[in-house]
Amino acid sequence: MKILFYTFLITVSLFALEVNKVIASVDNEAITSYDINKLSSQLSKKQKIDSIIQQKIEKILVEKYDIKVSDAQIDEYIKGVAKSNGISSAQYMRNIANKGITRSSAYSDFRMMLIKKNLYQQIVQMNHNVKEKDIKDYYENNKNLFTMPSKISVRVYSSTDRQELVRQTQTPMFMSKKIMISDEVVEKSDETAKLFNFLLRVQENSFSPIIKLGDFKTFYVNSKSGQDYVAFEQVQDVVLQKVIESKKIQILDNFFQNYRKTLNIQYKEN
Repeated sequence: MKILFYTFLITVSLFALEVNKVIASVDNEAITSYDINKLSSQLSKKQKIDSIIQQKIEKILVEKYDIKVSDAQIDEYIKGVAKSNGISSAQYMRNIANKGITRSSAYSDFRMMLIKKNLYQQIVQMNHNVKEKDIKDYYENNKNLFTMPSKISVRVYSSTDRQELVRQTQTPMFMSKKIMISDEVVEKSDETAKLFNFLLRVQENSFSPIIKLGDFKTFYVNSKSGQDYVAFEQVQDVVLQKVIESKKIQILDNFFQNYRKTLNIQYKEN
């Protein structure tokens, strides 16, 4: 009986050793066979090891750059995703709960995802090495991306009574003798620059916010037409970000390859 018991203990111990066998390490932090076996079976062993090494490198960098994500930032992310799907934040979270995912677990996943996103953005911004010539070349080769309408067709609603305009924007078929209506085409010029830029931010088939221009006014934007190229100086920062985005994968690959060389990464077995 004792022999069987000791044989059982030895078998369990050997199994535990095999399960927790050290496969590799990053700066003396072990990667075990248990870590490997938790990953998808569709990945090769090398892919699993490389994936875990990448995770450990990212963890080191998150601590180095002190990257944190607050609950408020997660709330904003959820709000954006929900809006893009045409639902409220509350409904989005109910949909997640219906899948058996707790709020705490969801927030934990969102936090990890946003931390990784912010880490990658910081790495790219710190290591892009984009020259002014790169920016100008991109602008010249992609001018069609940097255009704006030259004309905006609007219906103008004017009134001395702001509340009447509020009712108008909420109920388009609303009619009031206190509201004057006219159709206009606002063309881009030095004289109309302020109003034109204001209307650019309003979507077609939508009312603008109510503003004070003599009387109170709101503009219903019917359409935007024509095409003017935006001067390079006005969009230089936007172009820079587009150039960086186009080089993002290359920047990240180069950074992580070089950073790995600074770490003590060891493979314990083939």
